[in-house]
Amino acid sequence: MSENGNKNSSNEELIALIQQKAVELGRTPTHKDVETAAAATAIRRFDSWNNFLASAGLETKNSGNALMSDEEAIRLFQAKAAELGRTPERNEVTQFRAVIKKYGGWQRFLLAARLEPPEIEKFKQISDKRLIELVQVRAVELGRTPKKYEFVQGATATHRYGGWSDFLRAANLEPAKVKKRRKQQRYEIPEKYFSDKQLIELVQARASELGRTPKRYEFAQESTVTNRFGGWRNFLASAGLEIEMPREKQKALSKEKLMELVQAQAAELGRIPQKHEFTQNKWACDQFGGWQIFLYHAGLKTTKPEAYRKSLSNEQLMEAVRAQAVELGRPPKKKEFKHGSQAVNRYGSWIEFLLAAGLKPEKYIQVSNERLVELIRSEIVELGRVPKMEESPYCKVAINRYGGWYNFLKAVEQMPAARGKNILKISNNQMLQLIKAQAVELNRTPTIIEFEYAELAKDKFRSWERFLKSAGLEPIEPPEEKTKIIVKISNEQLIERVQAQAAELGRTPAIREFEHAPVAIKRFGVWSAFLESAGLDLLFPGKSGYKISNEQLLEEVQAKAAELGRTPTIREFHYGRLANGRFGTWRAFLKSAGLARVRVKPRNPKTKISNEQLIELVQVQAAELGRTPKRSEFKHGRLVTSRFGKWSIFLQSAGIDPVKPVKPKPKISNEQLLDLVKERALELGRTPKKYEFKRGELATSRFGTWADFLQSAALEPAKPVKSGYKISNEQLIELVQAQAAELGRTPRKKEFKYGYLILKRFGNWTTFLNSAGLEEAGKHETAISNEQLLDLVKERTVQIGRSPNAKEFRYGTLVIGRFGSWSAFLLKAGLEPAKREPLKAQLNDEELIAAIKQRAVELEKIPEVKDFERASLASYRFGTWNTFLKKAGLI
Repeated sequence: MSENGNKNSSNEELIALIQQKAVELGRTPTHKDVETAAAATAIRRFDSWNNFLASAGLETKNSGNALMSDEEAIRLFQAKAAELGRTPERNEVTQFRAVIKKYGGWQRFLLAARLEPPEIEKFKQISDKRLIELVQVRAVELGRTPKKYEFVQGATATHRYGGWSDFLRAANLEPAKVKKRRKQQRYEIPEKYFSDKQLIELVQARASELGRTPKRYEFAQESTVTNRFGGWRNFLASAGLEIEMPREKQKALSKEKLMELVQAQAAELGRIPQKHEFTQNKWACDQFGGWQIFLYHAGLKTTKPEAYRKSLSNEQLMEAVRAQAVELGRPPKKKEFKHGSQAVNRYGSWIEFLLAAGLKPEKYIQVSNERLVELIRSEIVELGRVPKMEESPYCKVAINRYGGWYNFLKAVEQMPAARGKNILKISNNQMLQLIKAQAVELNRTPTIIEFEYAELAKDKFRSWERFLKSAGLEPIEPPEEKTKIIVKISNEQLIERVQAQAAELGRTPAIREFEHAPVAIKRFGVWSAFLESAGLDLLFPGKSGYKISNEQLLEEVQAKAAELGRTPTIREFHYGRLANGRFGTWRAFLKSAGLARVRVKPRNPKTKISNEQLIELVQVQAAELGRTPKRSEFKHGRLVTSRFGKWSIFLQSAGIDPVKPVKPKPKISNEQLLDLVKERALELGRTPKKYEFKRGELATSRFGTWADFLQSAALEPAKPVKSGYKISNEQLIELVQAQAAELGRTPRKKEFKYGYLILKRFGNWTTFLNSAGLEEAGKHETAISNEQLLDLVKERTVQIGRSPNAKEFRYGTLVIGRFGSWSAFLLKAGLEPAKREPLKAQLNDEELIAAIKQRAVELEKIPEVKDFERASLASYRFGTWNTFLKKAGLI
């Protein structure tokens, strides 16, 4: 179906293609078995995929609609979660539509199945290809081209492609045709003409659809019929429809008749009719004073509606709220005040209304500590338990004053009003019962952060572990690695902690001061939204947590002007940037404060200082430094340059010798660098590291990398040694002694597995051998004669069947230091150096494979990179060294 199944194919072609696809698969294909564009075309043509399969004579499937019990659905999804190792997505289980319909949403079903909803990654980048795939899948789900608001990433797609239609065309979907309604003029002749018979048939169909005679505004061609038939009533009479009773005749109906009519309509509908469904609603409202009162008198409403309440004056509102505050013993909340909405409309906010009435809102409750304890104690008596923070405004006050609920409870025990009364205290048995109940609820041992009375439990049982053991619970073992334990924290706990920290600091904490700031931002979107949920204000620069109004800004700047005795500048005013942003400009802000702007005269860089004074200043500075000062060290350097032209001329005028320019160091050639690193290698007895070579940075900049530089110098780069071995010095000594017994001689540092660790522990290899009671080996290498070197290289030549290179000879570095170069050494030994092929005569792939096979025969093993001269070329050609060996049939 993928070859020709596009939007230009006919229905017969689509059916033939799906039948062919069914034969290939041996079953009824789903929409996922064919191309997305072809499936979307079939669904758009046949309204659904099942209709398309039925038209093709294939068996339809009703996946996801099978009835199943709640237990079966939960077991099925839990098994799927265990199989995936995570909570499944909706599209990963076929029965998701059934459970969504049964539970009212996917999240509710996951909670019922005790599965954790997957976290949604916000701001995740999505590619254009993925956008097109998603919209095609959405089109298959809907059976038509989706609209922009029906696609989750609609705004992203529109932004990327410039428009929704352009995005649909890019996804091979046909945009929905939008019928543009042309606004007709009042007396404009419509484009489409209807005959009188057609108009009558249309209004009759509309009447049968509504079940009554349509209103004029409910008929689309009302202006046409009014012009044709001379009025709406004449048109309804021509159509044989019941004409609405005129307004004059409605007035003749009595109240009893109106009530009979509405009762009859209620019996016909089986419910209370709505206002627009009752034909005589206007006259009924006029006679009874309202629709609800009319229904009450007709016996359709049992409760009499409240009479219209006249608006109160400001003084009456204040008296009412004061009286209610006296009854409650505190300022009432907005929802507790009968005229709360009216007060907010008058004064702008509930807090402003309470302040105007001389009352302090709950946010500013001022009671003594003893009174606070009595208030909370009364709430405990009412509830029969200690209230939670969100249940009582006084709990918030206690937490803000004492820095936490536990601190408040401890302070209560020391108060005279609370001594001898154990209402606020909680016994050990009660705490044990609470922790057990929470463990059953969580199906695990609660953590110290999750238990409400954790601090109290630690204080009474001396530690959290003892408390858990007393409750018969096992503590959660921490992981072996020192990783940070992530504990889930609810939104309420986040708000409680930020409020407690604000109480400790005496201001709103900054984002960097709050420990759980990343979690809060992830939950609430932005930091300001989190602070607003916690009832805290945003921090302004220099002000700790409280907003400042424009009037306060003006008062502050006037106070600053009085303090300075002049108008302050924007830099001198603490809220300069804030004022500039509020009033548009600094000048407008000063004008609003009634202050005149001060014009600051720019300072002239060329101050009144003579040349003689400049000379005296530089002579004094030279005497202080004990040398000739540089231009950058002299305060008036620019002024001197503008006066005397050059710094050297100025120094000569002052009788000071100019500083002679330092000659640059002579450049060093690449050959000299190579000779120096070889000398360094002879000194160390091994290949030096970059930091051990004085010209390391220069060599790296010349040759690209340190390894390339060492390779050019015919030195083998040192292999990195893994650090972090957990082995003692005694074990190291035992290991080197065992290796010496095995070899029959003292091992060299490069032969010992922990060579790098030896340097770190003992400083050098010699000290380590002395500690192990061994003599250092290899000293004879430097004492070996040239004749012995020549004999050894001849033996090596016989072994490999050709002249070796410096890497293949054990004393290659020593030889280069003695004879100057490897070629000179070979000539001295009567051997011909191996000639390198020119760069143009590179080997092809077959020649490289033949060469590595011959090299394997010579070595009688699989060659390594260092054993093959063309290793870099082979790795470049075949991608990696192992791939090259596989092509050669060696591995």
